[in-house]
Amino acid sequence: MRVWSTNGLPESVHFQFWRDVICEAFAALDPKAHARSGPFPSSVALDTFGDVNVARIRSCAQVVRRGADQIRVDPQDRLFVNLQLAGVGRVVQGDRAAIVPAGSFTIVDTAKPYRLEFDDAFEVLSLRVPRKRLLPFTAGPDEVLARRVDGQNGMGRVAVSFMRLLLDQADDLASDQRAEIATHLCDLIASATRLAAPRRLDGRELVRHRFVESAVETLRASLADPELGVDTLARRFGVSTRYVQQAFTDAGLTVAAHIRALRLERCAHDLANRHDRSSIQAIAARWGFSDVPHFTRVFGRHFGRTPSSFRKHSRS
Repeated sequence: MRVWSTNGLPESVHFQFWRDVICEAFAALDPKAHARSGPFPSSVALDTFGDVNVARIRSCAQVVRRGADQIRVDPQDRLFVNLQLAGVGRVVQGDRAAIVPAGSFTIVDTAKPYRLEFDDAFEVLSLRVPRKRLLPFTAGPDEVLARRVDGQNGMGRVAVSFMRLLLDQADDLASDQRAEIATHLCDLIASATRLAAPRRLDGRELVRHRFVESAVETLRASLADPELGVDTLARRFGVSTRYVQQAFTDAGLTVAAHIRALRLERCAHDLANRHDRSSIQAIAARWGFSDVPHFTRVFGRHFGRTPSSFRKHSRS
């Protein structure tokens, strides 16, 4: 396994280091950080299973583009299968866009322009898969791109569970065993994408999809509001609370869970910021968590470590 990390590096070189790492580990890409300066804690742990590369990525708010210029200098015939482990992402390729909550995955084609958007700290398991391994066995090559596959139900859940197992594989697996794992992995991903039943959104579904995108932007801009919730969105957009809840359900989200995830990611950003001298309690309260024991529990479930451990690790 190969690991790259900003830990121990001067903050002034964090982002340039990150740019170099993702271009080396994945493909020619053009990342743009949301924050113009300050720390940019990031890491990549890369492993190989046959001809499939598996990378665990942790990083900060940014937009990552692969455009015509990057494709020209670094042509590739591969797909990226990106499983969202923490945080929420947005994927755009062609005329399709998908919001990707934790536990779901999407596929992008390196031979075509695409964009990945992360508004807060995130964690992704990214699989680089040869095109021949996947596209011939899916419902339709173009139909699977930038389409969210739900990891909570059916074959999507089976595929996601198998992908998560790759995070804990021992280094002593033989090369033939790793190749066999890659074969099973690709079969499961292909099955999950086939059963996702790709279809075009009708007029009503398209309106709801666009509503959710606008509502998510409103939530991001209002996280400090202690009353933020379904009622806030209903008043803001002039719709019923039932409409808000159903629109988010159709997108695989709930309003409360999405607000909590966004607030946790803002807390993580502040905890990682060496220039923020606030106490953990103050940071939690800043983003709507008044009960510190509750905050510690939900933060631990979301990021896999306590706030104090996260702060120490991120600033070391």
